[in-house]
Amino acid sequence: PRSVRGVGQMIMSAAKMSALAVPSSFTARIPFVHVRDVAQAALRVALESRAEGEAFNVNDDSLMSMVDFMRTVARIRGARFVELPPLPMALVRPMLTSAIQLSKLVPSQVAEHLPVIDEELTSSFGCDFVFSTDKLKQLGFEYLYPDAAVGIEETIAWYGEQGWLEG
Repeated sequence: PRSVRGVGQMIMSAAKMSALAVPSSFTARIPFVHVRDVAQAALRVALESRAEGEAFNVNDDSLMSMVDFMRTVARIRGARFVELPPLPMALVRPMLTSAIQLSKLVPSQVAEHLPVIDEELTSSFGCDFVFSTDKLKQLGFEYLYPDAAVGIEETIAWYGEQGWLEG
């Protein structure tokens, strides 16, 4: 299972597009992690007595931005990638909020065909999400998938095999 919002939905939505465009100012970094690394990290922490009662961040070190992500998905899918002129985040968030309010006025038969904009996530849109994994690495943890592009490619291939990228 995957989350309703977040990276899984981002990958699926982007992978369905024949052309991907993103403003060059969308440089906020997105934390990625491969499920095998999550499992490996959980096992490492469970077997370490010095990790007992501690919290650990698990995300790869790729520091992929939204621009990098869209470019990567376009490359994997053979889609066109267009880097648009910069767009200030100070304008993007109010625009998203307005789009959400307008979408509430659209009849439900039409609204079901519009892209979903998550109201709860608009306030964090464009924020840089970087979490230190130094504490986990001090336990000797090493990533099997240190580059998010590899996991994104595997995920897109799997989504395709499930028929989730059709239509």
